[in-house]
Amino acid sequence: MILAWIYLSLFFLLQVLAVCALFIRVKKAPEPWVWPKISIWVAARNEEENILRCLRSLEALDYPDGQLEVWIGNDQSEDRTAERVLEFIEGKPRFHLMDIYTRMGKAEKKANVLAHLAHASTGDYFLVCDADIRVKPSWAKALVFDLVQGTGVVSGTTLIEGDRFFASMQRYDWLYFMGLLQSAARLGIPCTAVGNNMGFSREAYFATGGYEAIDYSITEDFKLFTEILKRGYSWKNRCDRESVSFSAPVPDMPVLLSQRKRWLEGGRELPVYWKLTLLLYGLFNPLMILLLFLHWKIALVALVARMLLQSASLVRVHRLIGEKPSVRDMVLYDGYGIVITLLSSLNFLLPGNKEWKARKYT
Repeated sequence: MILAWIYLSLFFLLQVLAVCALFIRVKKAPEPWVWPKISIWVAARNEEENILRCLRSLEALDYPDGQLEVWIGNDQSEDRTAERVLEFIEGKPRFHLMDIYTRMGKAEKKANVLAHLAHASTGDYFLVCDADIRVKPSWAKALVFDLVQGTGVVSGTTLIEGDRFFASMQRYDWLYFMGLLQSAARLGIPCTAVGNNMGFSREAYFATGGYEAIDYSITEDFKLFTEILKRGYSWKNRCDRESVSFSAPVPDMPVLLSQRKRWLEGGRELPVYWKLTLLLYGLFNPLMILLLFLHWKIALVALVARMLLQSASLVRVHRLIGEKPSVRDMVLYDGYGIVITLLSSLNFLLPGNKEWKARKYT
């Protein structure tokens, strides 16, 4: 029982620290006099249902004419993705489609697409979003704002769209993770940049040698992030109205578990202190199940305390990004979080390849 008390003390200390960090304010620098030229990358594979939503939002960006280009990399799509893109970009000189058939250096899959787009891009700064992402008109300026201050890599906040229960639970799952990411950033602890909402300078990217020179990782965004930081560049995470992007939800549980298996596999490359932190979080639910049989009152108090701190984090993140939280969904998310954590852990331990976008990841 002493070990359980030590564990709970550490767990809730981290929870309180994470919530408090979300209230740290950062002084804002003035906007640049001249906005630099930027290149936006979109890697697309079998995205015929989402790609137009993404491109329309990029077309609506508030950014000076002549200072923005969009590169879409068609990664051997087996559907009508390329056709939809070509129809949309006709007569739009900002947009360019590149079909990717060859491998560049060590790069594979999405990293290979981005490696090709990097060499075609002419911008001083590179922004990345996924084909199932919708960005706000303010998105590009928000990320570039930090990059021109000398930041090597910057990431924004992603919000899952959708009104159905499964989409809502994914939304809160993402926002809770985004809150932890922002807490780490406010405390000056390197974490990661999310690949569907990130940017970096041309200088920082090519200082790594580019994706073609980086050892392949199943989580290419985290790999690039760590390589940029290794070369002395700084990182900033944004959690505000301007930098928010909106992602389509994962359609069903098998696909979600496949996505999480890929993320957990990429987590093998995390520093030791992050692995210990994730282990601390991951042990909570199994311990609560055990305590429910041994000391149910302690388990009940711990579960309620966790829900309150988790909800406090979610409410704060919603306020930072200008969204309104749902009390009902936050309560339901606590139960969903228990189930999805246990299922993800079991699925990760099962043998077999990781699959994503109709491709196997070994």
